[in-house]
Amino acid sequence: MTYVISHTTALEVMRARRFCDLLAHRDPHPTLPTRAPGAGEVERWLETSPIARQLSRPVVLLAAGEGNRKRCRGFEVRTAGFELPPASLIKLDEATSIVSPEPLLLQMARIATPLELAMLVCELCGLYAIQPGGQIVQREVPLTSIGQIVEFLANLGGIPGAPALRRAASAAFELSASPQESKLAARVAWDRARGGYAIPILGMNESLEVRRISRRLDEAHVRRPDVILRLPGPGGPGIGLEYNGSGHLSEGRQQQDALRANELLAYNFKPYAIWKDQYQSTSYMDGLMDRVIRSELGLPRHRPSARRAAVELARREALLAELNAIDGLTCVMPKGAFYVMVDMSALIGKHLGDRQIGGSMDFADMLLENANVALTPGTAFCAEGYCRISYATSMEQIDKGVDRIEHFLNNLV
Repeated sequence: MTYVISHTTALEVMRARRFCDLLAHRDPHPTLPTRAPGAGEVERWLETSPIARQLSRPVVLLAAGEGNRKRCRGFEVRTAGFELPPASLIKLDEATSIVSPEPLLLQMARIATPLELAMLVCELCGLYAIQPGGQIVQREVPLTSIGQIVEFLANLGGIPGAPALRRAASAAFELSASPQESKLAARVAWDRARGGYAIPILGMNESLEVRRISRRLDEAHVRRPDVILRLPGPGGPGIGLEYNGSGHLSEGRQQQDALRANELLAYNFKPYAIWKDQYQSTSYMDGLMDRVIRSELGLPRHRPSARRAAVELARREALLAELNAIDGLTCVMPKGAFYVMVDMSALIGKHLGDRQIGGSMDFADMLLENANVALTPGTAFCAEGYCRISYATSMEQIDKGVDRIEHFLNNLV
């Protein structure tokens, strides 16, 4: 029996440092199991497998065929709902496989907000992983790329969640080294309608070969600016952005940062440092992006009307607030002001037709399928029995969503 780790459990594995080499190697597993494992089989696997013993409960597994859905103590089995393309499963050991990053993102597209999904694409296409509690660990190589995600989706057709993932992939960035770098890139590059500054990004953490200032002056040295907006050339000096979080305040770090900046300046590359307080200040970012950076890059000055400027400012404030609220689906309760946690435990055991609500994941799936309302199940935050609803939208949309939820609940038995 092969146990295929899926959904939020697969995300937990992909964020664990100990599995980085196995995931990067991508030893393919051919097909999904055609039957769901029994409770006794899974209990033995959970007790004896070195991989399974390290996983949070309940463990989410995947099987083929709608009839294989089940939920037992310590685990649940979900079904793919469509035929997985080749190389969609990665072998971890003889008894254990995991969905690859591309189908995992498709699974998460059904429970994550558009912004959460875009940031998750940045993470899996980047050089970092978010641990429970918010700790960041670095990866040597990304787990996937935007090109691989697009190719995966091209082989699927009209699968639920595919349009959302396509949009997220088109809005994401590769080679980011931290969540804050991903969020900074989004604010810089996204268009005005989404709250960004519409400044194109050339790349992130790309290697620039500079010259050391100390020791031998002719010795080559590699620096990787967080965000590259332009490389040095006939059009002028290179321009980039560096995000400096609290770690840059540690002893000796500021000296290292100064050395790094001086080497880039000597390479004819201007790195603009952005500290956390400056990042959180919309007025500061407005001045830096719209007046300084656009001028440096030779972009047309942004001159909106007073009314348009007020609308765009509101969008930038909303984007900043929602980015701050995103916790990366890290199994901790969210602290953002754009979400509300709803206790749905009283609905467990109720039916709609032949489907039973076994937990928050079932409730979220059934609500999406039957009422076209998307929310995040509490299992993503180790808060089973709850669901998270975003209200970062218009009152008209909120009222419409509440009416649909009420209609759905009235049809449960």
